[in-house]
Amino acid sequence: MGGVLYARIVEYFSNQSLNDVFKHNFHIILSIWANYGDADSAKTYVQEKIQQNPHLVIKYLLGFLGLAQSADGVIRKAELEEREYSNATRFCDPEIIYNALKETFGDHIDVTEYPYDRDMPTELSTAQQFCWIYKRFQEQESV
Repeated sequence: MGGVLYARIVEYFSNQSLNDVFKHNFHIILSIWANYGDADSAKTYVQEKIQQNPHLVIKYLLGFLGLAQSADGVIRKAELEEREYSNATRFCDPEIIYNALKETFGDHIDVTEYPYDRDMPTELSTAQQFCWIYKRFQEQESV
């Protein structure tokens, strides 16, 4: 059953336009692809799409975020934290994601503290959160 599903996933993605690739539940489909098919080919697929079209990286990251509700009842995307970072980097090298974010957002992603700013666009705060975690992991690896 898993092999059949894997074959359908590969066929589906080979026929999709780039704007349709990274939809809300893309991470679930990637997990099925990696678990029942070839994990390396799933990673290669994502990396190639992001390197070809860096602006897609934010759509990719947003797909890993859940929803959060504020005290006043407003529903929005949750923060990108270490768990989401880990899930996103399972299918794409963090350096590729960082470089695509840098190309898309420029120096706006370089922050010294984890951003919790609810007044900025979700895309920018998510990019900043990813980059803050990325740099923290880079610093730990160099020690």
